[in-house]
Formats: sequence, structure tokens, C-alpha cells
Amino acid sequence: MALGSIFLSTLLLAFGFTLLVAGLFGSYFGQGRSRGVGLALALVAVLIIGVFSALTWDLMPGIEPRFDPDVIASSLIAVLAATLGSLVAVGTFVMSVMRS
Repeated sequence: MALGSIFLSTLLLAFGFTLLVAGLFGSYFGQGRSRGVGLALALVAVLIIGVFSALTWDLMPGIEPRFDPDVIASSLIAVLAATLGSLVAVGTFVMSVMRS
């Protein structure tokens, strides 16, 4: 169950965070209808992050936490390390291509 917990919790948090950033970006830089869509995406993202939080910590009565906070912290550190490694690799590649 730990592997499913790690996958689902990381999926929920990454999707929620990315959707929140994209929604705020769209609502700030968009024009007309796209501002409203960006705001709606940001609100959905807050709801998704709220579901993640409720499933990780005992925040709401009636919703039992399913994810282990210690396992979640370890998996998020691993995801952060992988993301930073990927960004350094892409940056190195771009710098080497630009210099040649």
C-alpha cells in the first residue's frame, strides 16, 4: 500500500501545485475570458491541494488520513532532488549548445 500511497499523493500534490501556478499565471497575464478560466483553474487547484492535505493530515472530521506524512515527506524530497537534477542537466545542455 505504501507504493500506491506514494504515487497517488505525489500525483495529487504535483497536479494541484502545477495547476495552481498555471491558473494564477493565466489569470494574471490573460485577457478577457482566459482570466476567468485561469481563476477557475486556480480554485480547482486549491481544492485538489485541500484534498491532498485532508488525506495526509487529520484536518477535517469525517475524513480519515490515508497517506503517511513521513513517507510523503521522503517521496517529496526525492521528487525535488530529481527535479533539481533535471534542471541542472537541461541548463548544462542549453549552455553547451549556446556556446558552440
